[in-house]
Amino acid sequence: MSKEVTMTIRLASDLRSSFLEAAEQEHRPAAQVLRDFMREYVEHARTRAPVVSPAERKRREEAVNYARASVGLEDFNLSTTDEKHAQRFINGDIELAEFVKVRNDPAQSAKPLTAGQRQALEATHAWQRVVELRLDTVRPNFDPAHLKEINRRIFQDLPGLGFDDVTPGEFRPAVASGNDWIKSRSLASVGATSNVAYSSMDEAAQARLDTVLNGVDPAVLSKLNLAAFTTAIGALYAEVDYLHPFSDGNSRTLREFTRQLAQACGYKLDWERFGKSPAGRDVLNIARDRSVNILALAHIAHPGTQRDIALSMDQLEGNRDLPNLLRDAIRPSRAVTFE
Repeated sequence: MSKEVTMTIRLASDLRSSFLEAAEQEHRPAAQVLRDFMREYVEHARTRAPVVSPAERKRREEAVNYARASVGLEDFNLSTTDEKHAQRFINGDIELAEFVKVRNDPAQSAKPLTAGQRQALEATHAWQRVVELRLDTVRPNFDPAHLKEINRRIFQDLPGLGFDDVTPGEFRPAVASGNDWIKSRSLASVGATSNVAYSSMDEAAQARLDTVLNGVDPAVLSKLNLAAFTTAIGALYAEVDYLHPFSDGNSRTLREFTRQLAQACGYKLDWERFGKSPAGRDVLNIARDRSVNILALAHIAHPGTQRDIALSMDQLEGNRDLPNLLRDAIRPSRAVTFE
């Protein structure tokens, strides 16, 4: 049994009187009430989640904000439940391992997922994994394996949630000979539709991807001045975006890849700035599509695709391409630190 000691405390006289009166009404010695309260307080302090430091809280909040912008650029919105979950993580009530746990049980229903359910599930779980990537990054080799690992980690939860068509970390199959892979996106803020063509992902395209990524050297890129680095990383993004190696999730994967590359080279690439409004999202998509279509033109197989791409390029003529646009989004890391 531990030795008993005496502790003296100072308190207001009216508080002391009220406390003694309350203890007497319960027929309990005041000292016993204080001892019981102290034991309960100590037990509560031992079991509650640790409070994170201000620096750790900021780190978590920045990761959550970055990931929210990443899924927002795909026109995905987080639910109220997601935002509450994020706040618990930021506050330190839960740790990263619990934050990224799957919170939806696909066994609840044997029915196929509706479009709305797919969008909500993808938004939630891709967002959580982008937060994780920001805090626990992939080992930065900046080669094809690195790109695959980012994609795998972002979308790893989806196959178990009913996304049978999602193959995280695997390149898409080649398009049948004589066909093109083309996507159309609505640009609501400008009242237009953008058509963009991607590679067939045949053997030549895969070899081109290997050449592009195996040629990435952070030691060389880090020696470039701001203007030259911006041009280089914008051209790299456009090249890999044109090759479009995954069936889905290329943009989220490539944004994280280039963010990590910029960081390794001493720069901050602020993709979040484009996710603050529909107009900002459209500006980014226009710049990407213009840069990709320039690369795609020589490889389009079908005349109809040629017409669609030419029409989009004419409609979007005069807008900035991606390397030009990224001038607004890249700064030396040291400049950001001192803000």
